[in-house]
Amino acid sequence: MNVDEILSGDTTIDASSLMPDLTSSITDMLAPFIWLSVALTVVFIVFYAMSMLRRRKVENAILDLQKILHEMNERDKSRGSTPAVPPRLERPPEKDRDRVIARSEAPEQ
Repeated sequence: MNVDEILSGDTTIDASSLMPDLTSSITDMLAPFIWLSVALTVVFIVFYAMSMLRRRKVENAILDLQKILHEMNERDKSRGSTPAVPPRLERPPEKDRDRVIARSEAPEQ
């Protein structure tokens, strides 16, 4: 659109003459970022799925071990002996940590 057309009163404005191929230039500029975000999303989903599968396997292994321990205890009870594994598995106390706390809380002499 030039000055003569504006002065002559032609008020029809063609959007393509003002911004030629703006959409194609924007998509050309954004294409690498879009592909990068898609690739990162796929990688994230794959790692997330792998971690879920690993967590599921660990949970199944824990359940299997609990079942085996329960069967061992039942077998020992039927024999009349003491169970080889305590029925309730507890985490042993952390003796080193308790000693450090006891020393730090002890009154100074």
